[in-house]
Amino acid sequence: MVTHPVILRGYHASRNDRLAAPVLVKRLDQEFIPGVLDGLRRKLAPTDLGEAKSAEDFRGNHLRLFQPVHRTFNLVLLEAVCDRPGFPRLNPRDIASAGFVIRREAEGRNEGWLLRDDQVIGWENVDAPTLDPDAKHRRPRLNAGHPHVNGKLARLYEALEPPAERVAPLFVAPPEVCAEAERTLLYGLVPVTSSERSEKPQPVAIDADVLQASMPNFLRGPGAWPELGKDPVTFQLVNDLVATDPNHPLTRLMQNLRLMHFGWHAFAAGTGNAILPLLNEVNVAYSDGPEPLGDFLQRLLRRFVLREDGEAAIPMPDDWPLPTDALAARIRAQAGKNLADRLNEGVPNQQRFEEPGAVYRLHAFARVRGADGCPPELHWSQPSRTFHIVPWWESGGAPLHTISLPDFDRESVKNIKPNVAFKIPPRLAALLNQSPRNFLDGKAEPQGLGIAWICSFSIPIITLCAFIVMFIFLVLLHVAFWWLFYIKICLPFPKKQ
Repeated sequence: MVTHPVILRGYHASRNDRLAAPVLVKRLDQEFIPGVLDGLRRKLAPTDLGEAKSAEDFRGNHLRLFQPVHRTFNLVLLEAVCDRPGFPRLNPRDIASAGFVIRREAEGRNEGWLLRDDQVIGWENVDAPTLDPDAKHRRPRLNAGHPHVNGKLARLYEALEPPAERVAPLFVAPPEVCAEAERTLLYGLVPVTSSERSEKPQPVAIDADVLQASMPNFLRGPGAWPELGKDPVTFQLVNDLVATDPNHPLTRLMQNLRLMHFGWHAFAAGTGNAILPLLNEVNVAYSDGPEPLGDFLQRLLRRFVLREDGEAAIPMPDDWPLPTDALAARIRAQAGKNLADRLNEGVPNQQRFEEPGAVYRLHAFARVRGADGCPPELHWSQPSRTFHIVPWWESGGAPLHTISLPDFDRESVKNIKPNVAFKIPPRLAALLNQSPRNFLDGKAEPQGLGIAWICSFSIPIITLCAFIVMFIFLVLLHVAFWWLFYIKICLPFPKKQ
C-alpha cells in the first residue's frame, strides 16, 4: 500500500524532474513490443528507443504520428516514482491499474471521446479533466453509509455524472525489466485509428454565403432570368449542350434543377413541401396564359433531368418575371433549411480520428493502491506534447510494399486460371454484349431481357489490366499535374540467375 503522493512522468526523466511529459516513440520493427522492452532493460535513451528527432516527425510544433498502414507503431513510455526525497521508484505491485486518454484540442478547449452507458457520444468538452475517466472507478458523490442505499443514489443521479472517456490501457513492464532498468516502467500502444463512430450524426450548418452563391440567378433577387431564347427546348439540345458547353445558360439551368430537386427537395411530393408553393407565387407568361414558375420548372425537371415524361420539346415562356426581394429571401431561407436537413440525412456519424489536421494530446494516469480498505488513488501525468495523426495516404518512410505481377507473355497467361466468378443479371449482360462502337457513339442500351450469365475471371489478370490502364492515365494526367517525377519511381531490378 502507498500512503504518500505518486508522480507519473515521462520515461528517462532526470531525477528531480516532476513535470516530464510522457515519451512517445515510433517503432518500425515488426516485433516492436519485445524490442522496446529490451531497450528499456538496457536503459537506452528515449531517442534510441524511437523518440522523434527527424524533421519528418514534426509539422510546425506538432509531432506527427504515423498509422499502422504505414507499418509504423507508436508507444507511450512512462515511469512511476514516489513523491519523497530522492524520488525512489514506486513498487510495481502498488499499481492497481493504469491507462491513458487522448484528448483533442479545439479552439482552446479539451475534448474527450466520451461515452455514456457504453453508447458513444463523440468528441465533447471535458468538464472535469482530473476525474477518473472510467465511471466504474469513480467514488460516489453521495454517501449514505450503506452500500444498498449508495447504489440506489448512484442510479438516481447517474444522469448528472459526467460521461466516461474511452481509455487505452497502460501496462507495467515485466518485473525483470523494471529491476534491470531500476525504474517502475509503464508502456502502452497509442491508438491512431479507430472504427468507432458517435451514435448520433453531427449537425451540419449551412454557410449563408455558400447558399447564396449556389442559388440560381433567377432566385437571387435582383438579376436576370436565364437567357434561353424563345425556341422550344428539345431533348437532343439539352443532351448536346450538357455534354459540350458547361457554361451555357441551359446547361446551368439543368444543373440548378438537379440541385433544387436532390438538394432542396423543392419538387418532392407531399404536403410538407414548402418551396414549391413559394416558387408558384411567381408566374411565367405564355401567349395563351400564365403558368406558375414551380410547375414550369417541375416540367423541365421531369422531362430533361429525370426523363420520366417523354422526349417532346417544351416551349420557353414569353416572360419570366423575377421574384421580389422578400420572396427571394423566403425561398433562400427555406432552401437552406431543406439543404441542412438533406445533408444531416447523408452525413455519417462522427468518427474518432477523421478530422483532418486535428491536434491531440495524451493524458496518462495510474490508480495506486492505498491503505488497507481504501480505494486506489488516481494520479495523472502531465499531458504529452501535441501531435497530429498522419493521414493514410501520406508516405510514412517505412519500407515499400511490393506486389508481384505475372509476366506478360502467352505461356505465363495460360497458367493463370480464373479464380472469381461474377453473376451478371440479364439486362446488364445484354448491355455488355453490344458492340464497343455503340458505347463510343452513346447508343448502348439494354436490348430486351436477355440471359443471365456467370462469368469467371482471374484476379491477377484483372490486376494486370488495371495496372496497364493506370500507367496510361498517369501519362495522360501528367500534362495537368506534372506528377510523374514524384509518384512513379522505377528502378532496374536484376533478375536472379
